[in-house]
Amino acid sequence: MKKWVIILGVLFISYPAMSEISGICGATAEACSYVLDDNGKLTITGNGAMSEHSGYNPPWGTDIKEVSISGITSIASHAFVGSKITSIVIPDTVTSIGSYPFEGSTITSITLPASLKNLSAGVFATNRTIENVFIPDSLFENGSYFSDLALSGGHVKNLICSAEKQQACQEYLSNAKGYKSGPWPQPTEPLPNRDKIGVLTYRKDENGHIIFKNKKYASFSDIASGRYIPKRIYTVEEANAATGKKNKVMIKYK
Repeated sequence: MKKWVIILGVLFISYPAMSEISGICGATAEACSYVLDDNGKLTITGNGAMSEHSGYNPPWGTDIKEVSISGITSIASHAFVGSKITSIVIPDTVTSIGSYPFEGSTITSITLPASLKNLSAGVFATNRTIENVFIPDSLFENGSYFSDLALSGGHVKNLICSAEKQQACQEYLSNAKGYKSGPWPQPTEPLPNRDKIGVLTYRKDENGHIIFKNKKYASFSDIASGRYIPKRIYTVEEANAATGKKNKVMIKYK
């Protein structure tokens, strides 16, 4: 009787670590350049427009965990598609954002700059909820383009506009549209659940601080991160003087 001996081996496969990559993302290196380090941080710098790329293939790929942008004037369509970033602050140099730049990403917070003049379709289309979107006044100025499909595919809960643009913001929401499902090109329809999207307002004080929900912030990105400016803490002497009492005010520490 023959005996069969089966020898099981273990195959170890070694995967190389991500290596740093860099390149040009504009008409010239000065216009737009990028570096993606081995930790997944993408740094984009320049003084011009970001070039459009082929479909869903940005030059830096999709294995991105963090993005830092400075100097450039535009963000291309599908620029950060499928990335793992959770938030992004778009600098004041950017005046235009292409369509569906964050599609399929994990982003939950986008800070739009006051310089923005062009906002395309599906900017807030992600696989996660972006609760609050601060809309800069610049998108309601003459010559600007605020796509009625900008909210398409997203799950935004509130549009937040300045008190001066509250009516314009409400009118925009009333006319907002979404794509119907089906083969491309897709027809449009009124934005689903737009009646459930709120319009909130903010104002600025004499120092340029943003007042939102009775809290003071230095910037819109601070609002998204929850970093508000605390109210002033008074000394015991100041509190006594304000109340007209002496040695009656106690400070307790928790």
